Amino acid sequence: MVKYAVLFSFHQISSLSINRLRKLQRENPDVIIFPCFGVQQHLPIPSRWRFHYAREFADRVNALGLKSSHFFKFSQLVNERTESFRRKTELERLSRILDGMPLHYDFTPAGWSNLDLVILNWFATIGESQDLDYLIFYEQDMLMTKTIASLYDHYTRYDAAFALLRRATPAWWFYDYPPSSRKTLLKWLDRRRLNSDLYACIFAGAMISRRVLESMVHLDLPNSYCEMRLPTVVASLGFSCGRLEFPMVRYRPTLTEKEVAERPEAGIFHPVA
Repeated sequence: MVKYAVLFSFHQISSLSINRLRKLQRENPDVIIFPCFGVQQHLPIPSRWRFHYAREFADRVNALGLKSSHFFKFSQLVNERTESFRRKTELERLSRILDGMPLHYDFTPAGWSNLDLVILNWFATIGESQDLDYLIFYEQDMLMTKTIASLYDHYTRYDAAFALLRRATPAWWFYDYPPSSRKTLLKWLDRRRLNSDLYACIFAGAMISRRVLESMVHLDLPNSYCEMRLPTVVASLGFSCGRLEFPMVRYRPTLTEKEVAERPEAGIFHPVA
């Protein structure tokens, strides 16, 4: 059995993301790397509009739609069928570039806010059949200057571990984003008589054990932001959660590769341009 596997998430076919993927593979020969290409979602409504009120309206429409598991599944199906056809040549080119690596195409609706569902979809289709103890979630805007084993061996006493893990408070921008998602999550916990303590984290570099993945893969999770939903649900199910002490994994500012080279002792960095 392999101790660590990495789900390398990226959404642009660029030399930067491909080079970082190959660098990660080259420097961690004892780790299985699974590239996960996120295909842009067209349903629900695109919400990155220029005007604030238009974006807020679209966010609310998206949130209403994603509350319905039927709509969510329908949206994912439409995305998979339309984008697989529309971008067939591009996706085939990516497969050739990666030359035999176990590439996974992800069609999760609103993927950037549902990265935990991206992981669970991957586990349901590919990961469950793999021999792994821990999954590391890696993003294209991350860099490591140490091996995965040297960074994570200290945390394997936990079932899951997250950078910036803390109690969620109203001061956090994603405390109730998507709109009303916090209440939806609390109702989900209450119906199952689970602990209602809410947690926040940053998703980059998260470590999740096989035990957690097997317990969650078939759950019908509520609409919520992934950086609140995953640590909250993992803790509520009774699993142990640790805080990854990675000082250079944060929301901002964006680092350059030169700045990373000046601080190799930190080991892992996010975000890196």
